[in-house]
Amino acid sequence: MKGSFSNTEGTPNSCPRCPLDSYQPSEGAFSCNPCPFPTTTLLEGQIACTNYSLKTPTYGFYTILSVAVFVYLCCIALTGFTSLPLIAFSFFPALDVISDILYFVQTGFYNMGLFLTCVGFLMAPSWLFVRVLIENKALMPSFLIPRPEFLTNGTLLWLSISKDFSPLYNNERIWLSLREHDTLLKVVYFLALWLICITSQVFCLLLFCIMYVLYISVHAPLWITWFCFGAYLLQIKMLSVGE
Repeated sequence: MKGSFSNTEGTPNSCPRCPLDSYQPSEGAFSCNPCPFPTTTLLEGQIACTNYSLKTPTYGFYTILSVAVFVYLCCIALTGFTSLPLIAFSFFPALDVISDILYFVQTGFYNMGLFLTCVGFLMAPSWLFVRVLIENKALMPSFLIPRPEFLTNGTLLWLSISKDFSPLYNNERIWLSLREHDTLLKVVYFLALWLICITSQVFCLLLFCIMYVLYISVHAPLWITWFCFGAYLLQIKMLSVGE
């Protein structure tokens, strides 16, 4: 039957239900299909993966817990363990944040709406961190790898048109262009030149966009890590901002 599988080929009445995080929409199957990330099942014997979960393994759970506690203890250690009010003030917020993170990475959610709602509530305090960055003019990230010159100065080829309808690149007339188009051959040449110029402009813009996306992608993991680290410090009351 659907939602189960035959664990012994040819043996009748031996069809255990599919375990959690697996499904089987067909009858007579000999195995269950694993749910693709981030879907899962909250009950056994399902014919489809209609629930959602990050499916963090046990070692991932303890890794997140260890890192979160280690960062908190390092922050306390930097005070010399002498600020008892700081420890008392930050312990329960830190406990709350860590428990929320562990709950999110381990729990299965009934549908996408609940999953996204949990993400929203978990990330909501991060907007306060964004506000802090804006107020301190530190929102724009820095680059570890120097940007290529054409990305920094914007030295691209920009196509425009002259008064006699000839193509211009960066307001400079192309030396291949003609000033008169009084013959059919010159008109054909004029149209072909415009076609080449437009194609070159599109190619140049695509190349710029691809290079910029690749350049941003190299730095994005570091930016995301530092942002999450700063938001975590703010939520556990270990990031003080002021005069």
